[in-house]
Amino acid sequence: MQMFLTIVFVALVPIIVIAMAMMPRRTKYSWFELERRHKQGDIDATLMMRRRRLIGAAYGLKVWLVNLLVIAIVLVAILGWGWATGIMIAISMVLASALIARNALVKSRARRLYARLEPRVFQLLERVPLVAPLLDIDLFETSPLAIASAAELRHLLAQSRHILSADQRNLLINGVEFSNRTVSDVMIDRSAIASVRHDELIGPLVLDDLHRTGHTHFPVEGDTLDRIIGILSIQSLVALHSHESMRADTVMDKNLHVVRVDDSLEDVLCEFLASRQHMFVVIDDDHRTAGIVTLTDIIEALFGRRLRR
Repeated sequence: MQMFLTIVFVALVPIIVIAMAMMPRRTKYSWFELERRHKQGDIDATLMMRRRRLIGAAYGLKVWLVNLLVIAIVLVAILGWGWATGIMIAISMVLASALIARNALVKSRARRLYARLEPRVFQLLERVPLVAPLLDIDLFETSPLAIASAAELRHLLAQSRHILSADQRNLLINGVEFSNRTVSDVMIDRSAIASVRHDELIGPLVLDDLHRTGHTHFPVEGDTLDRIIGILSIQSLVALHSHESMRADTVMDKNLHVVRVDDSLEDVLCEFLASRQHMFVVIDDDHRTAGIVTLTDIIEALFGRRLRR
């Protein structure tokens, strides 16, 4: 009998070592991100959603297995060596097993074994749907996952009302969306452009009218709005004496910059900073004037709020 108990005790040791070393591999995506990808028809995401649903229960099953093995080791040790000696031997062996289970080689072998067993474990859990929730241990509650998409970051920011103020959330959300926006999202449309003809005389009355628009820069058009030849700045006109009138094309800035409607706001912001200009002309695929965009428009898109004019 003693020999039999000793054999059983020794046989239980490698089993509990492997069980302790087993750790299900976490799904790297959050539930929100998996659902988003699933709706887009991502088959891998669908499979990962199934795994995400069952992985907690699989880990819970592993914890229960380790607990049962500990109980079995204690009972066998007591039966084989008595209460005092048996408990001491059992505790020593469990502690030694835990240390061995932390060895990198042992953990690697245990992960390979678990990877082979996981499909069968999932099938077992799906056959007993009432048991799976009882075993479930959330592996994602205390271990944050990497953010996998801008949509997921927006989702997290929307749920952070108890941490961030509305202005802070708005600033971060606009910063995330900024890289995906184009000039067409923020430009002043062709129909709303306040322009000045190239041969228009700029005097006190015209200057006053320009001030009333609330704008500081105006495109100067040639024969048509599709032929913009320069930019007129209010600041460049303040040096004019009250009794003087000058043609727009003589005081305008001829250093004209053109961007396309589908250019990204990130690229256009870089162009603004490099050129030190305040207004760009926006053209469409037919090289017609689609609108204008200003540095202020870009900054407002970045920060998500209107700036004081």
